[in-house]
Amino acid sequence: MYKQQIKIIFNEKDDSTKKGAFFEELAATVFEKQRYTVTERINFTGMEIDLIASHKDRLNEKIYIECKARESLSATDIKSFVFNAQFKKVPYAYFLSVSEYVHQVAGLIEEMGQKDEYQNLYFWGPSKIVDLLEETEKIKKPNFNTYQIDIRKEILVYSYFGIYRVLIIKNNTESQNFTVFDATDNSPLNSLDKVELIKKYLDELNGLNYVNFYKAEDDNIIAELEETAFKITETVAEIKQSDDWFDYLPTSKKHFIGRNDLMQDFSDYVNSIDKKKSLKRVFYIDGKSGWGKSSLVSAIKDKYNNKHNRNKYFVFAVDTRSASTNNFIALSVKSMIEKASINGFFDGDIMSESVEILSNFDILESESMKFLLDYLAKREKYLILIFDQFEDIFRKQSIFKTFYKLLMDVNNLAGNIILGFSWKTEINIPIDHEAYYLWQNIRTDTYCIHMREFDSKEVLGVITQLQKSVSTPLDSGIKRRIIESAQGFPWLTKKLCIHTYNQIRTGKSMEKLIEQELNIKALFESDLETLGSEEVKALKYIAKRAYDGEMFDAVDVDDVLDNKVVTALVNNRLVIKSGTKYNIYWDIFRDYLVTEEIPTIGESYILRQTPTLCLKMFLSFSKKSKMTLQEITNLFGNTRSENSNLNILRELINLGLVSKSGIYFNCKCKKEDINKQYFVNFIRSKFLFYTPYIKLKGTERSASSYSQITSLLQDIFKGIDISNETWDLYARNFISWVSFLSLQEFDFLSKFTSDRSDLRKFPTKKVKDQRGSFNPQKTIQQDIQAFIELVKDIDNYDVVANNKNLYDLSAIGVLYYWGGTVVLYKSGKELMECKDQKELSKKFATLAKKPLKIERAIEIIKQNHIKTSKEFKKIAAELVDNIKSDIYKSQTLAKIYNWANFVVQEEQQVRYLLDKHERK
Repeated sequence: MYKQQIKIIFNEKDDSTKKGAFFEELAATVFEKQRYTVTERINFTGMEIDLIASHKDRLNEKIYIECKARESLSATDIKSFVFNAQFKKVPYAYFLSVSEYVHQVAGLIEEMGQKDEYQNLYFWGPSKIVDLLEETEKIKKPNFNTYQIDIRKEILVYSYFGIYRVLIIKNNTESQNFTVFDATDNSPLNSLDKVELIKKYLDELNGLNYVNFYKAEDDNIIAELEETAFKITETVAEIKQSDDWFDYLPTSKKHFIGRNDLMQDFSDYVNSIDKKKSLKRVFYIDGKSGWGKSSLVSAIKDKYNNKHNRNKYFVFAVDTRSASTNNFIALSVKSMIEKASINGFFDGDIMSESVEILSNFDILESESMKFLLDYLAKREKYLILIFDQFEDIFRKQSIFKTFYKLLMDVNNLAGNIILGFSWKTEINIPIDHEAYYLWQNIRTDTYCIHMREFDSKEVLGVITQLQKSVSTPLDSGIKRRIIESAQGFPWLTKKLCIHTYNQIRTGKSMEKLIEQELNIKALFESDLETLGSEEVKALKYIAKRAYDGEMFDAVDVDDVLDNKVVTALVNNRLVIKSGTKYNIYWDIFRDYLVTEEIPTIGESYILRQTPTLCLKMFLSFSKKSKMTLQEITNLFGNTRSENSNLNILRELINLGLVSKSGIYFNCKCKKEDINKQYFVNFIRSKFLFYTPYIKLKGTERSASSYSQITSLLQDIFKGIDISNETWDLYARNFISWVSFLSLQEFDFLSKFTSDRSDLRKFPTKKVKDQRGSFNPQKTIQQDIQAFIELVKDIDNYDVVANNKNLYDLSAIGVLYYWGGTVVLYKSGKELMECKDQKELSKKFATLAKKPLKIERAIEIIKQNHIKTSKEFKKIAAELVDNIKSDIYKSQTLAKIYNWANFVVQEEQQVRYLLDKHERK
């Protein structure tokens, strides 16, 4: 006996009242033979209706009826029905379902049937409903023997445009054909328009061939079926694995690196199923494009098919990009079982015959599938089917619905088949897309494994593979550049290492590799440089087809693209073949070929040099735009070593202002552009794509200490093993660049001073200690003059010669200096805006009294009416108890008095002016 189902199709133009009446008419017809008349409609919502019916002969006898026109039911539906029936206090209650009761629902109904308290409850499925409709002569009993067809499934379509029997026909072990009969007289339907209308509502007919028996002669019906059975072909391709580490395919076991936590996550999930702790039989791996989802799937396959696990688990991983029709899901299940059988996963010849699949929507319902599921449960074995690159399914709604049905069946069964898929988080399903609702349901019933970026060990692991592949030891500078540029992105780490490997093979020197551009666009363009025009044209064509969801197929080779060109692209690892489909090696590169846009992940390198040093080096090219390292070193005299100059030049190469050709360093801009303004504008434009800048913008002003900026840099530059002191240096350099460029969105970085309220902010520990222990190194007048000189030419200020003045000014929150760079805080910028010397002195006095020793010295001067430094030294020795040298004590007290007395004098001047104003 074949499986039966009922499909109710409403007229979409009807309102809810008419739809309810249409549904009620079906229920009324079913109970007509039982001599019941529907007297009350309790509830109608979409595909459900609840009714009360009265017996025509037995007065006062009422029954409660629930009709469900949904494709799947849950145990909750049954429990809710039982409650409602008891609450209505009716002698009998009927539960009608258009789909057969399966899995947990069938088990629950069987269990209830054995208890006396539920003997007044009846559960009718589609077979019973069809029998009753035939008894009422609403439809005619069929006789399909004359057509010599083997039916796998019958769907009774009860629609506003007629009642029809849709038959899905068996061909070998697959369902590839269907036909339609008018249910009122069982004649073959002779209306292609109505066939198309039925297909619109029955997703499982998509991909099947329609057989029109009305036109066929009895003698050639079978021949016609055999001919049409092969019209549509579908290829199920397993995911491919890399032969070498530098392949762009998912990594094989030999080349798989790290991910121990993710593998453990999956193991914990599988173990929870095996130990009966979890009912979830569906999992998914999500992560951004290029984060290693396919490689993780490949690793799962390798681990669970190894000699330790292969008797208990069999993993079959499918590349979903090869899908063409909604036959794909059923064929994938069948291919998994066949491959497991070939590999000896089943005992003896238990699965010697091919498993039968009733239809694309009833994959687990055949007797042979039920036998297999029972066998797996008894032997405690598990079949694991994983669909990789699953996001492509969302572009093909009919395939997604087929998958969704399998997913729900696998979960409801809670047996020994586990279903998995990987998909990238960048895919956004529009809220009006039919798959959106289905996807939301999937999420709640599945186990999720979240991909993450590479950690430092994993980045270094890929670099180690590169190192082993080349005969020449890798320069530490190359390793550093790969680590910095990769930013922990798995795809970019691999891309950079493959690029470096290819460059070394072409004979490029280590020095050249250190100085080359390593941004994403340059890497993608390098892939295209070696191709001819026809190959580039073909590559972009294949990319566009894949981008639009209609992948280039092997049947189109030679008709659309030359086979030699396609083969060359495959051999160059720019194109991969999955089944009969061709695609670009990486989604990110595919999107670049189509849109010419690169992913907004930013450029990444650590700024090791201060902006002032870089600016001075840049300006040195104004006299001569092409110089050797020796010439540049001679230009700066004894101020810097040759190696120091080389490091600054490499920074300018990273920034894109300088290039190197042979022994010469060349300025990349015009001679008239070699000035500070051009430098600032150029670096500002670079910062728009600079990863630390992008990440800092995303902190929403929460970064309030060097340690937090350091953490931000450490998170970006995974794989770099340096001391905390060096990280602190890089954080300070970064802040100095941000301040140097006057990036307005980061004004908050210049607000941190040594106020009590800011003790936990920039520059943290250093300024907090200074506030309590600060001893002036210069008089306040000397510091004011130093500030005036500083703001005249901050870029060329002699930091070394004026180090003591800068120390004083930094202690009161005027500026920050590091190396050769001086950056004004907000208070320093406000001092620059003073109109005259009087206003400048007044504001300096406000800042000068903030250090604790100056604050205490002011109190001593005021309380003791001190007029001279000599008097002050006699009673203020407490302020220099920590100083051992008597000479230094005396000098320090003199400067403390100078600062405190300056503040007192300024305050007295303010009071005098106020008093004078009041007297007037």
